[in-house]
Amino acid sequence: MSTMFYFTWVGTWLIAPATKPIIIDDMTGISVWNYAALPGSSVAIRGVTDKETYAMQIDYMVAKDGWVSLYREISSGAFAGTKAIGFSFKGNGAPHTLELK
Repeated sequence: MSTMFYFTWVGTWLIAPATKPIIIDDMTGISVWNYAALPGSSVAIRGVTDKETYAMQIDYMVAKDGWVSLYREISSGAFAGTKAIGFSFKGNGAPHTLELK
C-alpha cells in the first residue's frame, strides 16, 4: 500500500524563543535531504509549491516490519540556546508513526 505524506514547513523550522523565527530550511529546494528505506519498503521525495508555500512531498510504502527515513544535516549551532522547534505537516492515507530524532 502506498501512502502520500506531504510535509509543509509553514514558517519552516521555527526556533523559539525568538523575536523573529529563525528559518533553518525554507523548503525551496530539497537537494540537501537524503532518504533510506529497509529492503521491501520504498520512499521518493519531490519539491512542491502552492505559489505561496514550498514543501517536500514524500511518497512512501512501508513493508511489514519495515521503515523509511528522511534526513539532512543541520549545524548544531543552529539550535544553540533554543527551547523549542516548530514545524507542520499534512498527510493522507494509512496512519503511520512519525519520529523526530
